[in-house]
Amino acid sequence: MWIIDTAIKRPVSVIVGVLLVTLFGYVSLISLPIQMKPTIDKPFITIRTAYPAAAPQEVEEQITRPIEEKVQAVENLKKMTSVSSEGRSAITLEFDWGTDKDIATIDILKKLNLVGELPEEAETPIITAITSDEERPIYWTTFNGPMTTNQLWQIADQYVKPRFERIPGVGDVRIYGGQEREIRVVLDYRALAARKLSISDVRRALQNENKNVRGGHIDEGKRRYMVRTVGLFKTPEDVENVIVRSGEEGLV
Repeated sequence: MWIIDTAIKRPVSVIVGVLLVTLFGYVSLISLPIQMKPTIDKPFITIRTAYPAAAPQEVEEQITRPIEEKVQAVENLKKMTSVSSEGRSAITLEFDWGTDKDIATIDILKKLNLVGELPEEAETPIITAITSDEERPIYWTTFNGPMTTNQLWQIADQYVKPRFERIPGVGDVRIYGGQEREIRVVLDYRALAARKLSISDVRRALQNENKNVRGGHIDEGKRRYMVRTVGLFKTPEDVENVIVRSGEEGLV
């Protein structure tokens, strides 16, 4: 009963206390952030690796499994799922709630460095840390014009996609509906057999020619000039002119 007696004897103090509590409560209420749909950030990290022209079984054996064996030792890993399709491997890692994705990404990079040599045709694995909201696309756009689908795809990949990726808050940009331009080399097996050549010889020659080679630098007074040999293919004729093998007498 002492609380009641104190409130009756000191009414001014009670009124001031009630006003202060009401004031602090109102200030806290108006400063409290409110979201109609709260963001729930699930700790997901995806590892994507492209292996062009490879069957799903080859992708699984040569890409997916070696990576899985190393990244399964990442700390706080809760679940790991993978999909091996034609020319592409995708491994999704789900972590425990509260896991710092930046630290987890660094840990994954360390584990990927322990993976043995991947096939030469395989591209470098790409790590993407996305939130649960980013898994669902929020914006779709369609391109239309007097060009072919593949030409529109190239324009979207070279010009439109980089600009979307620079927008703050954009996690990923995907392009559907076209194919990346490529040059297919069709071999004449009888001609290869007649010249005692193999498919590996042709492949090795194309890889050695289709690259730029640095040549050091030349100092001239106060200036320094960088030297390099440009050999990347630009036209189909560049591929046709590749010398696979030359004889002792210079016969190609």
